[in-house]
Amino acid sequence: MSGMIGYDIMSEVPDFELTVTTRKGFELQEINYAMNVLDVLVAQQPAQILSHIDIINRYKVKLFVELGTYMGGGLTYVIPNLVLDQDFRYMGYEILPDTVNNKIFAFASEHPRCEIMLQDMFIPHNLSVVSAAIASTQGCVYVFCDGGDKPKELETFSKFLRIGDIISVHDYVEDQTGETTDIDLEKLGDDFAPLDEELRKNLLWMPTFIKVK
Repeated sequence: MSGMIGYDIMSEVPDFELTVTTRKGFELQEINYAMNVLDVLVAQQPAQILSHIDIINRYKVKLFVELGTYMGGGLTYVIPNLVLDQDFRYMGYEILPDTVNNKIFAFASEHPRCEIMLQDMFIPHNLSVVSAAIASTQGCVYVFCDGGDKPKELETFSKFLRIGDIISVHDYVEDQTGETTDIDLEKLGDDFAPLDEELRKNLLWMPTFIKVK
């Protein structure tokens, strides 16, 4: 009986696959890992999720601002920080009210340092809220631009950052056909320096910057 149940389960599981793409002369291997925790959809590649985890832990981030929470899949990977680090805080904005998974709302309702705002991030009140949160954070702040207007998010929220804070942006493509282009990145000016450009921009297509002045 148990063997038959196991067979039925396996028949519904996608095959484990490896794909290889070449970027900037480097081979980038992607595996179709099952990254959706409890079916909360992650709308990013596994390597991009790992980039967030790396930044948060390498730079001891104390505030993670996610602009464009979508279903909340990215949040599932910072739950350990929210549970284990009493100084860590998450703020997520999503303008589509029926998008965020109910499991994410349930978690946020029990964890006051996890805030999900179903609002337009650009209204003056929310800009003030984010600006104040960044200014009051004792430690590094990481902002991820992944909402409906990523170039505007990058330009707007980068102005709130302090020296040592980090910002990254999604949907960049090397051939400039993505939503975010090199022209958008150049608007940051020399107040920001690329962070691990070879990896995060050239391979992962998720340009990341740290404020240096």
